Amino acid sequence: MTDERLKIWIDLGKWAVVSVGLVIMTTIINAGFKDREVGINEIKEYDKYVSLVTDNTKISERRLLAQYFAHITPSEKLKEGWALYFKTVDEEYNKLMEMREQKQMQLAELKKSSDSLTIPSPEIQKLEREIESIDHELTPTFRKETKANDYESALRWEEIGFENIINKNLDQAITAFENAELSYSSFHQVYEIARFLRSKRNSGEVQNDSFWQEVFQTLLSDYSWKMPEASRARLSELTQ
Repeated sequence: MTDERLKIWIDLGKWAVVSVGLVIMTTIINAGFKDREVGINEIKEYDKYVSLVTDNTKISERRLLAQYFAHITPSEKLKEGWALYFKTVDEEYNKLMEMREQKQMQLAELKKSSDSLTIPSPEIQKLEREIESIDHELTPTFRKETKANDYESALRWEEIGFENIINKNLDQAITAFENAELSYSSFHQVYEIARFLRSKRNSGEVQNDSFWQEVFQTLLSDYSWKMPEASRARLSELTQ
């Protein structure tokens, strides 16, 4: 009788192990399919916004898209991948920015020491072409004729735009606000903000704190309609 009970308990134990194993395996497989489905949908969204916004050929365009998906991607694994990719392209972008700054300094020195007031020297012309080429790489190209009605995307781009303002990244902020307008026509005040920021682009004082204080204050006073509360609060802090 004891042996019979032992056999029954062993059989029950086997059944329990197999049942629990099947549940665990099913959960893992379902999670895998779910992640795969999320990944496929995100890739579709990536393709959608690549075709909507840009040709994705410049470092500035790849950087902007990586920044966007690093913010909005729901899958943590894919979000980590986008964040790592953003870090890579951001390093390349910053190197180009440094190169541009160096060449601008060289150009200023050459112009200062140049005897010719009318015809630029070959060295000056060469530097100007190099700076123009770098500017082309640093400035995203948008397909202005294409408009979408994607409110959520516009909301995300607006958040990224204000984040770049707070971090004092003027060109990236302009691009993000332009993207918000492209995603959803007449969304909040993104069109007006982008236009205002473009008017400040050629200022020689972009690196100065006084420049950004003026930008922060102007945004709060003239362009705060439907501004995200978190961005409004942060800008208010920075103007104190």
